[in-house]
Amino acid sequence: IIILGTILGLKLKKHRSLTVILWIVNILILAQIVLSKRANAPWHMFFLYPSLTILLAYMLSFFSKKIFIPLLAIFIGFNLSGYYYHYKALKENKMTTMWSNKIFELAEYTKRVNKRFVIIDWGITNQLFLLDPKKGKYFDHWAFFYNIDNIDTKTKEFIASKFLNEDTYFISHGKETLNFKETLPNFIKFINSFGYSANITLQLKDQENKIIFIIYKLVDS
Repeated sequence: IIILGTILGLKLKKHRSLTVILWIVNILILAQIVLSKRANAPWHMFFLYPSLTILLAYMLSFFSKKIFIPLLAIFIGFNLSGYYYHYKALKENKMTTMWSNKIFELAEYTKRVNKRFVIIDWGITNQLFLLDPKKGKYFDHWAFFYNIDNIDTKTKEFIASKFLNEDTYFISHGKETLNFKETLPNFIKFINSFGYSANITLQLKDQENKIIFIIYKLVDS
């Protein structure tokens, strides 16, 4: 629809300028995503969605009513199928671990405990900080543990000197619910290399008895 609409928009004089402007906006957003060093994750592409939706709606207006109505029906049907999928998932309570309501219990615990918390796995820090917005309390280091084999010795020693102490606890998903399977085993190897072991302080499980969140404290090996 967008490709056909672009061709029609460029051919029709009264629509040509706006068609070009809409495409320039999309190209500039895409260029910003590509050129930004830290915008290297798939969800950064979501920035394109609003402008693509505007472009799509504008392109639909170029078509005659005979073509427009079936295209609109397909567009609406596609979106309704997505809504139904999400409704079904919510009804069956098939939630992903990163959006588990156990995060509220986790936050209640971290609020009570006067410790710093290093997050081992992805998808936890932003939720905890939203529920307990205290600066300097939550440290998101899942990328460190995920890429630990490629990290230099000085960086490892710095992280160890800053966080491997009794004032810091470590939060992860359980072994079965990890978003990045390497993070937890790498965390255990990392602390072991500095003479520590991990003791479980808290486990939060779902209805199927799967560990959603787990908190560790360090002890001497």
